[in-house]
Amino acid sequence: MEIENKMARQIKDFEQKIQDVRNDVKSFESESNPKKAQVNVDKIESIKQTIKEMNKEKEQIHIQQVDLQMGQGEYSVLDDLKKDIEPYDKLWKLQLEYSAKVSKAWKTESLSKQIPDDIEADWKKMNSETMKLVQKFEGNSKLDKPKSVV
Repeated sequence: MEIENKMARQIKDFEQKIQDVRNDVKSFESESNPKKAQVNVDKIESIKQTIKEMNKEKEQIHIQQVDLQMGQGEYSVLDDLKKDIEPYDKLWKLQLEYSAKVSKAWKTESLSKQIPDDIEADWKKMNSETMKLVQKFEGNSKLDKPKSVV
């Protein structure tokens, strides 16, 4: 009985971690400050690492549940969280890349050193990514702030 109680606590703690990560992902719905791009990228990387670790923990929980002949919990929400964080990951990495290119190349180098084909290629890439992100954020009023960064 003690093992089952320990398992129940472990599952409860795991489900709380899931909720914490879900809240962290949701926090990006209200983020719109381009100056916080690096902070957001770092936070997203941390969330992605946490999800990876939680997948390993989920496997351990399932092994223990099988050993104890308990029903296995469904934690497909981890896959959903990975999908939910993806557009924010792309958004903030794109913002960081754009800021770095603009501040380095366009603000510090002379125009004679600029290569038009490189600028056009960068613009096309960023425009393509931007349009994909706009489509993801479009139609959901909760995502107006991230959409404004795009």
